[in-house]
Amino acid sequence: MLQSLTTLLHVGGGSEPDVADVFEDDRNELLSSLPPSEREVVLLVADGYRVHEIAAILDCSPNAVSMRLMRARARLRSILESDDSGKGAG
Repeated sequence: MLQSLTTLLHVGGGSEPDVADVFEDDRNELLSSLPPSEREVVLLVADGYRVHEIAAILDCSPNAVSMRLMRARARLRSILESDDSGKGAG
């Protein structure tokens, strides 16, 4: 799961994976941990939109989209790392 999410959140490479393939069963829990503005950006990236396209859709600057995506990455990374460390402790 961590590898798939990392692939999704790395913008700039090839095409992004489908959101259903990335989030699978944990999708709702992970997405609900994000503020609505960050969740919206993550879902649009997962749907294949680029930063400049998302900025046009949301009527904001590309910098604002990039900042939301950066914050979402950090939040999700933190959640996933804490989940992974919890699994290793038991």
